[in-house]
Amino acid sequence: MSEVRVNNLSNESLSGGPTISGITTFSGRNFFVPPQGDTASRPQSCPSGSLRFNTDSSRLEYYRGDTIGWVEVEVSENNSGPPEVRGSYVGFLAGGNDPSPWTGKNSIDYVTITTFGNSVEFGDMQTDKTGHQAICNDTRIIFAGGYRGNGYQNSIVFNNVQSKGNGFDFGDLLGVKLRCGTVNNKTRGIIGQAQNSNGAPYNTNVIEYVTIAQQGNSVDFGDGQSNTSNGCSSSTRGLFAHDNNSPTDVIYITHSTLGNAQDFGDITGHRSGGGGASSATRCIWSGNYFGNNISYMTMATLGDSIDFGDLDVSRDDPKGMSSPTRAVIAAGRHIPAYRGINTMSTIQIATTGNGVFFGDITYMGAQDDNSENIYGGSNGHGGLSG
Repeated sequence: MSEVRVNNLSNESLSGGPTISGITTFSGRNFFVPPQGDTASRPQSCPSGSLRFNTDSSRLEYYRGDTIGWVEVEVSENNSGPPEVRGSYVGFLAGGNDPSPWTGKNSIDYVTITTFGNSVEFGDMQTDKTGHQAICNDTRIIFAGGYRGNGYQNSIVFNNVQSKGNGFDFGDLLGVKLRCGTVNNKTRGIIGQAQNSNGAPYNTNVIEYVTIAQQGNSVDFGDGQSNTSNGCSSSTRGLFAHDNNSPTDVIYITHSTLGNAQDFGDITGHRSGGGGASSATRCIWSGNYFGNNISYMTMATLGDSIDFGDLDVSRDDPKGMSSPTRAVIAAGRHIPAYRGINTMSTIQIATTGNGVFFGDITYMGAQDDNSENIYGGSNGHGGLSG
């Protein structure tokens, strides 16, 4: 057996090197250094499987193909979920309105995101109320603010992800909030600006946060720019979509540092940014006041959204749930009939395309009024990856 050692081998202009074919073995016991560069210098139209280190995100990434592009290498370790689906990625749907009498629901259902099917009963929130987005990691799901028959709420309640059952008191928000978007990483949950009354001032621009593992009241984080109702998370950033703007503005915060939100870009083709769901790299916005649009953003770079495809049905104000690879878009309402939708659809986050039917939300009737005012969250979204 012969051995050849080469410290440096390239062409004359230093722009490339040899192509090694067949079975190649690296016998060194130290390390292998892949090519590296920032996001802006990503090469295009590479062979699928090409590997590089991104100096902006400090993560390895690989090329999935010309229609997908560069995707971060993800390491997923998930031991949460109800006992019968322990280790699976699950999404939660909770609350909503009971129109007669005008009170809130306290039901919680869950879906196993990796498999198609109807939602299954999980338990109850500590109190009945409507809401919007929930904060969720692998141990707790937290429902902040909302509305019930006696008015706007500042209560924060939670359920344990790993056991079915009823909820517990967590603490209070700085003030009452309805329709607040949320973002979170593994440790911190951030509640965006929201509607706080039926009269002036109609909205509050306060952003606040909780430490998910510690029960207690929320703490001031900074200020936003307008009412938000949906969010997407990576492990470092949280994106909030403004409610009822055209085009919809998107702002962002950094999970680990306090401060005011900054402009990210616009969601094109939407009146509101519904159905927020995310992998570690890509944020999905879905639904529209009069349409079924889906668009996406790459969370590591600022800019406007790009068309993704269409939902299977038009949904105004749906809720998003996600695993590292799949998004489930649930509920919402038909416009202009203002009739609730109790179905769910799904897409693969890394590829573009149209949504397909996923299943039904079992605790809701087929035409529940205001079924858009439910909470949605999941234990596998992009804020928990990495």
